[in-house]
Amino acid sequence: LVAATCCSASAQDRVALLISNSDYPSGKLPGSREDIEQLGQALEAAGFAVTIKENVRDFRRELESFNLASPDGGVSLFYYSGYANRFERRVSQTVTRPDGTRVKMESKEVVAGLLPSGKNPTQGYPLADITRTFKDRSAARLHLVFLDCGRVNPALKKAEWQGLGQLKASEFPSAMVCTASAPGTSLPEGTSSLLTQSVARNVTARDLPIGKVMAKIRDEVVTTSGGKQEPWFGFSLAKDATAKAIPAHKRNISTGKLPPTNPSAGDEWINGLGMVFCWCPAGAFRMGLADTSTPQT
Repeated sequence: LVAATCCSASAQDRVALLISNSDYPSGKLPGSREDIEQLGQALEAAGFAVTIKENVRDFRRELESFNLASPDGGVSLFYYSGYANRFERRVSQTVTRPDGTRVKMESKEVVAGLLPSGKNPTQGYPLADITRTFKDRSAARLHLVFLDCGRVNPALKKAEWQGLGQLKASEFPSAMVCTASAPGTSLPEGTSSLLTQSVARNVTARDLPIGKVMAKIRDEVVTTSGGKQEPWFGFSLAKDATAKAIPAHKRNISTGKLPPTNPSAGDEWINGLGMVFCWCPAGAFRMGLADTSTPQT
């Protein structure tokens, strides 16, 4: 079952996709849905156009649609609450031998991914496919990616299959990436994650660099959990830490796909591909330089 709630008719140039996967064969994941709803309310109040999805099985469709609609030059926030896992998948390739004959070779590799709702715990959606979707589909200036999937999945028989494994923020385009615990680790068994609640309280701080926001979230979770949970975060580029998710300057952009009715100079709107347009009144201007002796490039 996939349930969606959405957004206001107009918003800032900020969009958010929140996914709560709590329905698994091993049982319900407690608190996930309630935490996501709380986060959605906080983001909407801060001017995000929010979409909430529950018990997603097709990550590819949801992420491609979301990234295509991310505003050009805006802020994109993706939050996932659920299980993650590492699993084996077959890799096949055709190799041409020196004599010209072709042979198909197969091998296995271990990959990390997010676990779709209701699926076999040994299957998942590869994290590499998620990073590729952001690179290929999104034109946002800043991506905030939260992967709250550090809980121990009781359905996984092997401890080494738990969690995401190693993760590099540099694989995402212009992004801050945060996980509920350090890459390659899981929360203590039976521990509930406090990350979503802390993000809801702090991520919408106005005009504060995202690096400082994330440090505050990490410190708050460590203190509240008594040291049992320490979120990890990293940035694609050092300059991303100075970006602001909620700038003080208010930029109202209509989410309608057509220009606003009776527009004024400077009115903006977003089409279905996330492209931001600005209304310019009819007029004329002189293009180029008055001094023709100056080389033009």
